[in-house]
Amino acid sequence: RQMCIRDRYETLLIETPAKGVALIRLNRPRQYNALNSTLLVELGDALNHFETDDAVGAVIITGSDKAFAAGADIAEMVGISGQQMLEMVEASTGWRALSTFTKPTVCAVSGMALGGGFELALQCDILLATKGAKFALPEVNLGVIPGAGGTQRVARIIGKSLAMEMIMTAGMVDANTALNYGLVNHVVAQDELLEFTKGIASKIVRNS
Repeated sequence: RQMCIRDRYETLLIETPAKGVALIRLNRPRQYNALNSTLLVELGDALNHFETDDAVGAVIITGSDKAFAAGADIAEMVGISGQQMLEMVEASTGWRALSTFTKPTVCAVSGMALGGGFELALQCDILLATKGAKFALPEVNLGVIPGAGGTQRVARIIGKSLAMEMIMTAGMVDANTALNYGLVNHVVAQDELLEFTKGIASKIVRNS
């Protein structure tokens, strides 16, 4: 089953770094892992697969060293109507699959987590970051607001005032600030991120 799912996707890489742990790596490096409709459909499919796989007790979601995900794929949105955009979002099953996923999820962020990429990370149960990670909700630069839960999740974690500042200024938050805000659990060195994340996921899996 694992070989089948490893070969199934064009925008994801699937690994099994430890017993009972599955790893989903966003894999559009040239686009800084921008979230296009293909990636979000494939993410939904992978999560639905692991939801029913009794051999998997926890899932890690990560990206590349330079970018976890640089937000929505703007190129995909150019020239489409609001209704078409709504239909595209509704068809992108990854958002729904992650928000309803019943097994623990650990997100490992390196580089940029912007807009929808940050909102994707916020849906995970535990969030870890490298020292060079950057977080932002820059949607106001395009005349829109964070539309995938950012306005709600960020405010619940860091409070209304700081959330409003992030959303209305589109300001970038570095890893240490994110740690102080309570947005991330741990900040670790780049070369330690996956091992540290795997350790947490493995501890989770060993519990009942």
